[in-house]
Amino acid sequence: MRSQLAGLDGAIETSADRSMTSRFILLFMVVAMAATGVGIFAIFQIKLTADRREQVNHTYAVRSALRELNIAMVEAEAAARAGSASGPTAKDRITRSTDRARRALATFTELTRDNPVQQRAAADMAPRLDDYLLDVSLAAASIMQQDGFEEVTEAQEGLAAAIGSALVEEERLLALRLDSTASSLAQSERLLVGAVVLAVLAMGAAFAVVLRELRRRRRSEAVLRDQSQILTTTFDAMAQGLVVVDLDCRVAVINRAACALLHVPQDVDFVGRPFLDLLAIQVGLGFFSEEEARQRVDQLAADIAAQRSSQSEVTRRDGRIIELHRRSYPGGMVTTYSDVTERHRTERMKNEFISTVSHELRTPLTSIRGSLGLIVGGAVGEVAPKVREMVSIAHANSERLVRLINDILDIEKIESGRLQFDIRPQPVGDLVTQALKDNAGYFQQYDARPRLADEAPGALIRVDADRFMQVLNNLLSNAAKHTPAGGVVQVQLARGAGRVRLSVGDDGPGIPEEFRSRIFGKFEQADSSDSRRKGGTGLGLSITKAIVERMDGRIWFDSTVGVGTVFHVEIPEMVVAPMPASAAPRGDDADPRPAILVVEDDQDVARLLTLMLEQNGWRVTVAHSAADATARLAVTRFAAMTLDIMLPDEDGLSFFRRLRLSPATRDLPVVVVSAKAGNARKELNGDAIGIVDWLEKPIDQARLGRAIRQAIGAVEGPITILHVEDDPDIVRIVGVVMGDGVNVVAASTLAAARVRLATQHFSVVVVDVGLPDGSGLDLLGEIRRLVPPPPVVIFSASDFDPASTTHVAAALVKSRTDNSTLHQTINGLIRDLVPDDVDGER
Repeated sequence: MRSQLAGLDGAIETSADRSMTSRFILLFMVVAMAATGVGIFAIFQIKLTADRREQVNHTYAVRSALRELNIAMVEAEAAARAGSASGPTAKDRITRSTDRARRALATFTELTRDNPVQQRAAADMAPRLDDYLLDVSLAAASIMQQDGFEEVTEAQEGLAAAIGSALVEEERLLALRLDSTASSLAQSERLLVGAVVLAVLAMGAAFAVVLRELRRRRRSEAVLRDQSQILTTTFDAMAQGLVVVDLDCRVAVINRAACALLHVPQDVDFVGRPFLDLLAIQVGLGFFSEEEARQRVDQLAADIAAQRSSQSEVTRRDGRIIELHRRSYPGGMVTTYSDVTERHRTERMKNEFISTVSHELRTPLTSIRGSLGLIVGGAVGEVAPKVREMVSIAHANSERLVRLINDILDIEKIESGRLQFDIRPQPVGDLVTQALKDNAGYFQQYDARPRLADEAPGALIRVDADRFMQVLNNLLSNAAKHTPAGGVVQVQLARGAGRVRLSVGDDGPGIPEEFRSRIFGKFEQADSSDSRRKGGTGLGLSITKAIVERMDGRIWFDSTVGVGTVFHVEIPEMVVAPMPASAAPRGDDADPRPAILVVEDDQDVARLLTLMLEQNGWRVTVAHSAADATARLAVTRFAAMTLDIMLPDEDGLSFFRRLRLSPATRDLPVVVVSAKAGNARKELNGDAIGIVDWLEKPIDQARLGRAIRQAIGAVEGPITILHVEDDPDIVRIVGVVMGDGVNVVAASTLAAARVRLATQHFSVVVVDVGLPDGSGLDLLGEIRRLVPPPPVVIFSASDFDPASTTHVAAALVKSRTDNSTLHQTINGLIRDLVPDDVDGER
């Protein structure tokens, strides 16, 4: 592993080099910018100094021109004074002096074009010079007298004064320009000194940075070496195998655990080799075929190209199960390998244990609890008072044991995500009322009285009815336990903001402040003595919270120590479109006549069906669409329904299947009245459970009457139940629970049940799922094909997947069902099969 991380150390050093280089670059840029600024300023100063030197030289040139003019004047005068003695030579000298003076004046004029003062002086000197030179020439030519030279002297004095004035101006300019030049030179000196200082500081800073970076690099290298060692040790100590491949599917890192899982020799360095070489070892050991190895490499390359992460399990031919977690990164793919064979074995053992607990404990507990319940209830005759007391204690503790087992199994399912929910619209008021009835024993045991305030009449919520009843039972039983003797348990239903709120309050001691944060935890109770005094496992609220949240709800509480506690549960309300006033069912709720729902979009046909049915003494409600029918079924219980297949808003068969998914309409008898009844019957095939007859249009009134009478009850003779159950104690208990008026026929296997169903008609079929020769659910398809199919009750020790109980009338778990619930469920199905007499009594 150490050699495999050498590249990583090099990468770390490269990173440190890059860090140091970046700091040098930054320093160099700062120095370069400063030097550039100094250079630009120096260039500016040099140019300024050069310009000022140019101006000084220009001033000197002007002064030279003026002096040249003055010298030429002097020479001309001297030549004129000596003209009588010199002859032609004096004339030449005068001419040369005159030319020299004019050139000097022209030079002065040219050099001072940018100086208005000097230009005026040059303009003044030009005529004076001409006059002066003319006088000199005339004097020289005529050998003038002394007074003639006096005139020349006067002209000379005027010209000399002009020249002197110009010289004074140039002296002034020269002084200014010399001062400016001196100032520029001083600034240049200061700039030079500043540049030297900056260079020294830059060199010092560079040296300091280099020194600090060297020290920092040494520290960083030491830290990185330690980290590299920690990383190496960590990789090698990992229980998971780790393989990192680059973009070319070559191995970059492989740790010891990966070598062990992949059977790679420890002394072989695979870094830099193709990943296929690793799989070749697996192929050689017979774990994979060569084709499978190539497919895995191709899949890995595709995942790297797509930067796709994944998770999978691979079962090798030796039976080991390897779990792979792949995480992509820009340079390739990181894969971890875990041998999960033992975990799968443990999960399988846990599932087998749960199955054992579910069946081997629930089934005998059902027999024990059922038998004790029958004795306590007096179903087997009177018993001595002392015996009754002992049996009551045994019965109460059997109930406690059943609740404990159910809670533990529920917690396991919640944690494993296997808790099943059958979410459907339910009237919350009915559920609460039923829960209050179911918990009447608790209220009586703890001398508490429930008080219901329903401020949300008719509210519908989408919940699993059984699980929501479990929530209600937990909250109501807790409130009953903690309410003082003679106290009241307040139960309130309210609606608002699209949600329905259930509140259950007690007048108990309240929840201690230090316990409130743990109240929804597993096995949590405010006082350990509560478990003995009040009973319970401390799992109820944890299960309640999980169930409520799975149904898109929330639960919380308000508590005041010494005053009491109120638990609140909120569930989204299901809104049903209001039914038009004109479509309200005729007759009042006290009308004893069976109510028939006619679902027919043709108004004339609907009117005809209404007349036919009313002639037979039935109360009729008409719905012209599937939505209209759904709304009416939500608020009214009907004895039967006629259904047209051709509806305007939904296919009639789809509507029928939807009815069978709802507990409220699952067992509603249906008579199909349609022009396409035959085709629909073929399409629905085995799913036609609950359809009494198929009537083609035009309607046969007599057959319609017979079908409706059959739908609302046409069973003659004794009630016979087929109980498919391999435990004879459970069969015996169910027979006693149902009483002498019901004949219970037992079948202990699937084969025996099939024989019974083929030779005898049963009013109700009770089926256990776990049978010696298969699953009791296998019978459902055969039962649906019977004419007419009897209602089915699943009565088993196992919890059910809602999808498996779509076509049954009821599904009961043995340990969750007491004798009263079992009796009410089966007896309710039997009552639905017995026809009403004329007075509306059964």
